[in-house]
Amino acid sequence: MKTNKWLCSCMIVALCLFSICTTAFANNNNVKVASKLDAKDVKNRIVTTVTIQDVKSGFVSSYNVEDENIKCSRSADGKEIIAIISVGDEKASAKRAPSQTNSNTFYGWKGNARISWYDDGTWACLKTAGGDWTKISGNYNMTGKKIVWGQDLGTNSKSSSATFINSYNTTTNWPKGKYGYGLGHKVGAYISGTVNGKKVSVSCNYVF
Repeated sequence: MKTNKWLCSCMIVALCLFSICTTAFANNNNVKVASKLDAKDVKNRIVTTVTIQDVKSGFVSSYNVEDENIKCSRSADGKEIIAIISVGDEKASAKRAPSQTNSNTFYGWKGNARISWYDDGTWACLKTAGGDWTKISGNYNMTGKKIVWGQDLGTNSKSSSATFINSYNTTTNWPKGKYGYGLGHKVGAYISGTVNGKKVSVSCNYVF
């Protein structure tokens, strides 16, 4: 009887150890998988949208940015990702000024949005955000240049904003938050400005 109890106790201990080891192995796998996402996988999770709103009528049009305008790189350990988004008005020539029909700009202006973030498979945070508007050609001025950045995670969601003249860059120093896939958790930023009666905004979100 004592032998049976001893065997039973040994089996319980063994099962507990197996469970702990399995959990640790799974967590390590999550980190490894997250750190080995290639550029294509990262791009597939980036949602970048251009929105143009007519200031007077309120009419809004939008479109997604082409993949070739998204450039990604990562740190040596694979856990910090930098995405640089360069956008202009590539699709609908009707939204451009008549004098700019052959230019990939918003009435002579071109914008860049930049974000970088940490991701280890369980925890994430937005590390840096930045953006700029550059006048390429034409006579239209842009006003109300603004950038908004944030992280929408399961824990430690944050956001902030600033106005700028030509460009803006910031380091967040925000704490990491837990995230889950398919739950709408994301990190991102958007820039906006008003030119020729149109409010143009470019949003860049990395969706987990």
